[in-house]
Order: sequence, then structure tokens, then C-alpha cells
Amino acid sequence: MGDLYDMRNDEIKFWGGSRYVGPKEGTPLPHGGWTLVAYYSASHPDGEPAEVYVCAMPARFHQVTCKGKGIHLITGTGVGARSLVRDIAAACAEGTIDGQPGNMTAQSPLPIV
Repeated sequence: MGDLYDMRNDEIKFWGGSRYVGPKEGTPLPHGGWTLVAYYSASHPDGEPAEVYVCAMPARFHQVTCKGKGIHLITGTGVGARSLVRDIAAACAEGTIDGQPGNMTAQSPLPIV
């Protein structure tokens, strides 16, 4: 049963190269504990860093935290949930999402000339 908790190569590839900060392939994840697996640095002046965690039970649950944007989300299991967490982390880093009401106000449209 231990191999169900092991960090897999497909998971490492999913988080993408330099963003992956988790354990080496084959390393067992702690049952029910959160492990940091990806770090998204701010990639835009409006962006904030985001952290992604995984919890093995042995199914994988995911969590994204972006303190600067007021975002903290824990998902259920599955590839769709993992993709959602990745997209939210990338959006935080790019500055295209915000969890604070009123921070993403639209600019006035340009006048038609």
C-alpha cells in the first residue's frame, strides 16, 4: 500500500519544471499531511506568489494558497481538481485573479473617437 503514497513522475511533470519544489519521485507522502509541491513566483507587477500543496490519503487532495490575493482553496480529488489548483496558482502569479472584494475593478472604457 506504501506505493499509493509515493510521489509519482506524472505528478512532478504536471507542476512543471522549476515550479516543482516537492519530494523526489518515489518518496512517500505522509498520510493526511500537507506537502508543498509547487511554488509560483509572481510573474507580473500585479501578481503575488502562490503555493500548492498535496495531501495523500491515498487519493490526492490539493490546496492553493496565495496570501497576497486572499486566496486559500482546498479541493477534492481528481485530475480536474488538480488542474483547477494549478490554474488558480498561475492566475495569482500573473495578477489576473484576486480573492479580495473590490480589488479587481474594471477600468473605465476608452472613449470612442
